[in-house]
Amino acid sequence: MKRMQPPVTTRSTMRSSTAAPLPCSSGGSGNGAALYGPGGSVFDLARNHGRTIIAVNPTNGSQYERSHDDMIFDSYAQLNQYNTEEVNLTRYTATYRRYTTSLREEAKKATLNDDILEPIYGSLLPPYFTRTRLLAKKYQRLHAMTGICVSLLAALAVATITFQTLFLPEMAWLVWVEVFEISLIIFLMYASRHGGDFHRRWIDYNFLAERLRAAFFLCIICIQCEKPDTPPHMSMAHRPPNDWIVMAFEEIIASRPIYCCRLDIPYVPIKKFFRSAWITNRLSFYEQAGGKSARRAYTMLTYAGVTIFSVTLILAVFHATGIGHWETEYPFRVPMLMAFFTITLPAVGSAIAALRLQREYQRNAERYAHTVRHITAIRNQIQHAKNMEFLCEFLEEMNEVTLREQQDWRIIFRFRQVEAV
Repeated sequence: MKRMQPPVTTRSTMRSSTAAPLPCSSGGSGNGAALYGPGGSVFDLARNHGRTIIAVNPTNGSQYERSHDDMIFDSYAQLNQYNTEEVNLTRYTATYRRYTTSLREEAKKATLNDDILEPIYGSLLPPYFTRTRLLAKKYQRLHAMTGICVSLLAALAVATITFQTLFLPEMAWLVWVEVFEISLIIFLMYASRHGGDFHRRWIDYNFLAERLRAAFFLCIICIQCEKPDTPPHMSMAHRPPNDWIVMAFEEIIASRPIYCCRLDIPYVPIKKFFRSAWITNRLSFYEQAGGKSARRAYTMLTYAGVTIFSVTLILAVFHATGIGHWETEYPFRVPMLMAFFTITLPAVGSAIAALRLQREYQRNAERYAHTVRHITAIRNQIQHAKNMEFLCEFLEEMNEVTLREQQDWRIIFRFRQVEAV
């Protein structure tokens, strides 16, 4: 495992004055005694505005810290965490090559001179987007695997204790198997929430990667990738200015060389390039993710759950009416088998339902279908755009559509932590 150099330097964390060190007032002890004293108006102002305070005693260098609603230290910690993330060098190189090859092919099909895009390859999309995208996929896999394991282990624990109680009551040591399974569930939940923080990293890195994708295409023709106003219903997805994603994104955009921006690009080739490399590419993704993957997974899990509970109902009816109770020739009596399945199958069905709920397959399918309709309209409008002014308007609309989709996605998965059944 080799580590790529972090793309966002920690100096970006020093640009904010939110937590700028302030000297204690005259006569202060450095332990915060001057915060509310006669000379503490600066501290009162910071406190009233919800800003974090760091007071440094100029005499002995002692510090006093008081966190407030801005949570700036959390943002700094998450930014530094992002900077120190490791990605496999071989996978990074292969992914980088695949992205750049795809873009070059799209430029060639659009008869666009590749020299226009060459400076951006090494400054924005491949190095930053590639690394962030790989990290998002990594934590998506870890989050998904943890959720699957927790749900299945919960059902397995029920099956273990039921099997031991009905068939092997003399082997009490099997209870320790259930103890191990429950302990593993607790460990996985802790690792997901605190140890690895899989859920937050997946959501944050995916959001940053998609913002970088949009910024790459917009910066080619000198459009600033700005965030539109957040509607009230999406306030939960709003990123405050001191959020680590905002700081990282601004730093990445600031690192882009000025000569990457071009205003002399031939109109028809660049229009074809945008329509194919960005619009059609995203349209294909949403069609695949929504109409095929999400809807298929939802249907499959739904049918599996219905089948399991239907089988449980049939076995429960057989068990209640005494069917099979006279069978005594088998090593395990049929009534015990019925009791075993009627107890464990609902736990399996609940585990499947938990997986379906956690992944939000149905809601994602509907969201993606709506996004597909909107992007399809944009693609058709770009096809008939007569000049660069109209093209820029449609590209900015595309930027807003993808941003809104990501914000809505963040709201959906924000509360989809790994939970035990």
